[in-house]
Amino acid sequence: HFSTINAYLNAVGLSEINWSKLPSGDTLSFD
Repeated sequence: HFSTINAYLNAVGLSEINWSKLPSGDTLSFD
């Protein structure tokens, strides 16, 4: 869920731009 990913990134102080740079394997773990 994208909204959940944003909430997680906000908690760790990251941005959507940084998230997009992560390997697809890592992004799948956020789902």
